[in-house]
Amino acid sequence: MQQPEDQHPEHKKVSLWGRLPLMGKMLVLFWGGITLIGCTLAFTIHYAATTTPPPVARTLVHHLSSARTAPPATQTHPPQHPTAPPLPPTPSPLKTAEHEQRIPLAIVLMGYGYSAQLSEDALQNLPAEIALGVSPYLEPPSTAITPARTAQHEVYMSLPMRSIDPDHTDTGSHTLGTGESPAHEQQKLSWWLSRSQGVTGMTDITGFGCNQTDNTYLQSQEFHDIAQTITRHGLLYLNGQTTSDRPTRGITATQCLNGDVTPETFTQSLNTLVPSTPLHGAIILVITPITPAALHSLTSWLHSATAQHFYLMPPSALADTPPLSTH
Repeated sequence: MQQPEDQHPEHKKVSLWGRLPLMGKMLVLFWGGITLIGCTLAFTIHYAATTTPPPVARTLVHHLSSARTAPPATQTHPPQHPTAPPLPPTPSPLKTAEHEQRIPLAIVLMGYGYSAQLSEDALQNLPAEIALGVSPYLEPPSTAITPARTAQHEVYMSLPMRSIDPDHTDTGSHTLGTGESPAHEQQKLSWWLSRSQGVTGMTDITGFGCNQTDNTYLQSQEFHDIAQTITRHGLLYLNGQTTSDRPTRGITATQCLNGDVTPETFTQSLNTLVPSTPLHGAIILVITPITPAALHSLTSWLHSATAQHFYLMPPSALADTPPLSTH
């Protein structure tokens, strides 16, 4: 009787795995592990791609859902401040004086620049509304004009002209109206204009007084032509004589005080100031020459109770337009 084959171990079938050597088994396990890990990663990536939107899509979904639930966004602009209304125009000094029921007063102090100390005292103690008069013969005029303009004072330069008393009044080598040719007169005027940089205007008033210029010359066609040249340069003309018409835009002095008197006399003159012309009821006061006593008295008077009846303003505020007369 035959025995089955499986009862003989030497004839038992060996599996493929069993027949593999040890090194072969290790290679199979290695590549099998690599394959398993790769499949796992592929499945994970595929699953994540089908369930999670990409970042951009997620952002759009978020915005769209917000748009469905939130009210429509309105375009906003930075807050705008309402446009400020334009400032009202500054009233003229004349209007202010009228409103305050005070007398308009302009003061011109002649002789500024001759004394350095006196000029410095004037700039330190006088309000800017007070104008200062200088001579064209200062060397150089800018040493007096520049500090005065920096301190906001108007400056009027004396224009040397023919005097009513030429034998006793030295008006210098550039005096106008001495009977020379018109070309020579224009040459003198050009010299004056070359030294007038920074001034507000010119004047016939000098340190000798307000009425020293020959009135017949001021009424002549010769002076009329000179006055027009002055106007074309944008300068005012301060006339020291109320008896003569002025052929160009400017100011005419209504009163003239001598500064070379005692402080008591000077102060008394200030206390009796009254308007002498109907021009706005204003006073255009010229003080000549400047002296330490006059400067001290004027400074004190400006702080007195009497001075409060006046409204101080620069002379240009009282300039007339158009000129008072034409020849």
